Amino acid sequence: MPKIDQIHLILQSQDPEIVINAIQVLKEVANENSLELLLDLRAKTIESKMCKAIDDFFNTLNIPLLNAAMVKIVTSPRYLSAREKLLSACWQSHLLFDDYLLDFVRLVVEGNYRIAVESFCVIENCIPNPDPKQVIESIDFTLQELNKNEEEKKALLKELLNLLKSFL
Repeated sequence: MPKIDQIHLILQSQDPEIVINAIQVLKEVANENSLELLLDLRAKTIESKMCKAIDDFFNTLNIPLLNAAMVKIVTSPRYLSAREKLLSACWQSHLLFDDYLLDFVRLVVEGNYRIAVESFCVIENCIPNPDPKQVIESIDFTLQELNKNEEEKKALLKELLNLLKSFL
């Protein structure tokens, strides 16, 4: 199997089939740099098979050591345009994000409605055992921000509060 740096170089190929094969190999060995390279490639490419391969990579990501990298990327302003897809990939990948409850709560509270729904799905599906201290901080933060939102979002935030209370 090629080394990770070699795979990263292959991602620069002009041949979509070669790139797609490299993406398949990355499913087993990806690191934080791989995620960023794939997102940058996704933003630049118009080749539909390559876009699908990248989307599939993120949706089926199953390397537990990359959950911190995913949170870093999802919350980064650099990838704001891809945030909704990345959040969807988080909960579809079935990675666990127990240590990042507050990060996802902030995205629910501060994001637009679609970002909020995707972030809520991550909390609901990928945070089975959050730290009680983070749960309390998350409840406090959500309560502080509740009335600053429109009615539709307030309803979602009330659901979030119910979910958070169920963790205690």
